Amino acid sequence: MTHTTMGLIATGILWIFLSLAAVTVGVDVGGTALAWYARRDRRAPAGVAELIDRYVSPIWETSNVFIVAIDVVLAGFFPGAVPFFGTTLIVPLALALIAMVARAIAYIVSHYADRGVQAARTIYAASGVMTPLLLVPFLAAGDVGISAHSSLALLVQPLTLALMLVALTSVGSLGAALLTWFAQRAGDPGAARYLRGWAVRLAPCTVLASLLLGLAVHVTARAHAAGIGHLGLVLFLAAVLFGAHLWLLTAGRRPGLGFLALAGSVFCSFAAWQFGEWPYLARPNVTVSATVVNAAMFQALLLTLTLGLLILIPALAALYALFAFGRGETPAHSAH
Repeated sequence: MTHTTMGLIATGILWIFLSLAAVTVGVDVGGTALAWYARRDRRAPAGVAELIDRYVSPIWETSNVFIVAIDVVLAGFFPGAVPFFGTTLIVPLALALIAMVARAIAYIVSHYADRGVQAARTIYAASGVMTPLLLVPFLAAGDVGISAHSSLALLVQPLTLALMLVALTSVGSLGAALLTWFAQRAGDPGAARYLRGWAVRLAPCTVLASLLLGLAVHVTARAHAAGIGHLGLVLFLAAVLFGAHLWLLTAGRRPGLGFLALAGSVFCSFAAWQFGEWPYLARPNVTVSATVVNAAMFQALLLTLTLGLLILIPALAALYALFAFGRGETPAHSAH
């Protein structure tokens, strides 16, 4: 197996885990923010925040699995790229780690403490929103990481800021879309209408943020923009899937299918971004073929990840199904 073939497979695996992380973290963070706001919104139906808490809980417990998997894939399949990404991303990754630790502590306090619950919920929501904003610089590192004078400067690059804006709108859209489906299944039409309203309002914001990102890529990373342009069919599919999501959303039909269409759009968008950089991981010096691991280690990693996924995916599917579709007390009236 050639280095190019191994690099292509490894890039595909990285794309899958990036997309899974984006969807799960997006639902988790978006749902948490909506729950925080619903507790302060007088127009919110009674019990909607509790319903969100119940459904987001298993996703929060497992979303970090995919973040860890990204680290394993990057360090395992592309060890030669670790020095660049480790140096370039040390500040945003350190801040993201602090945010995740703060969020975990706030989660425990908000659910099990007798005092400080409101403050803990605010910290939980705020640190959750900060986490994806601090992780998206990974996507910009390959384009502006070398030109940025420091790891801290990477956070204020136009391309990074555009990615943060897309992340901010996307997490809200993902959370509202999935929770609309869950609220409908829970038999709570008031909560479903409330969450669907948020999904409808956030959809055009996501479109606008994506257009601004396209402009930022065209201006600051022309080579990457050209690579993405060669994958126009993938971008077209992403647009079609997002359009299907928006149509189903506004029509009030099949919210589950609408969420799957939105998730598919995320997968296609990440594919265009990731493979549009090919054959680089970071321009102009960090190439896929030069940084990929040797053949023996590649085969061992590939076998290990395959076996792990065969266990992980069914287990996560069973967990989500238990919380989302399991029988028992009505989610809107269940205890935290």
